[in-house]
This record gives sequence, C-alpha cells and structure tokens, in this order.
Amino acid sequence: MRPRLQTLRMTESEGSMKMSNETYDILKEIALTILPAVAVLYATLGKIWNLPYVSELPATLMAIDTFLGVCLHISTSEYRKDGDVNV
Repeated sequence: MRPRLQTLRMTESEGSMKMSNETYDILKEIALTILPAVAVLYATLGKIWNLPYVSELPATLMAIDTFLGVCLHISTSEYRKDGDVNV
C-alpha cells in the first residue's frame, strides 16, 4: 500500500496554507502554461469549427487560472515570510 502524502495542510495556529514543493510546481505549471493554452486553443478552434460556448469556456478557464495564480502568490509570500528561503 502506497503511503498517503500530505501535500496541502492548514495550520490552526498560523492560519496559513502550506503545500509541498511538488504540488506547488505542478500547480504553477498548470497556471502558467496549461490553462492559458487550453483557453486560447478552444477560443480559436471554437471560432473556426463553430463549437459551443466559445466565449464562456475560455473566460471560465481564465477565471480559474487567475484564482490559481492568486493562491500560488499567497503561498509564495507565506513561504518567504516564514524565512524558508533567502530572496
């Protein structure tokens, strides 16, 4: 049986959200590359092929992407504030 990794935890005393480096890297890749690429691809192909929800779907993806970016920014700020990194 594979051990369960704790990748995201909320600490009561600090009131902060911590995630593993692997989780952060994956979410960052999704936010910076995958979601914007899928949104642009669908918007472009949707116009060409008359797909449904050509404006709604990309706008939704970009809203999710923006929210994910804010979460990652908060996580980075807390990581630096904790003194875990010298920047």
